[in-house]
Formats: sequence, C-alpha cells, structure tokens
Amino acid sequence: MLRDQWSAVSDEEFASMERHMHLADFPETVGTWLGMGTDAGFSQAEEIFMMPNKMGRVFRFSN
Repeated sequence: MLRDQWSAVSDEEFASMERHMHLADFPETVGTWLGMGTDAGFSQAEEIFMMPNKMGRVFRFSN
C-alpha cells in the first residue's frame, strides 16, 4: 500500500497529496517522454532509472 511508504507525513498531508494525485496529477507516459526527446531533435532517448515505488523516472536524451 502506498500509505505505508509515506510514514513520515501526517495522515492529513498524505490525504492532501493523494487527493491531488487523483484529481490533477496526470503524468506523461514513458512513450510520450521518449517521443518528446526525439521530436526535440535528440537522436537517442532512454529511460535510465525508475523509483521502486514507480512514482518517478529519469530519462537520458543525447545525440
């Protein structure tokens, strides 16, 4: 459960974050990020890291 991984925040803070995620946080897909990189002129675009909880990723764009 996601709540277990966020024990440092209060229930109120977590509820606020969760509410935001459900109502307004629509992240780009991996495919969209890779496509934006190549559309911007990079010859290579790749995902190089994903957080264990899948809440964040790092991409590398290069020529």
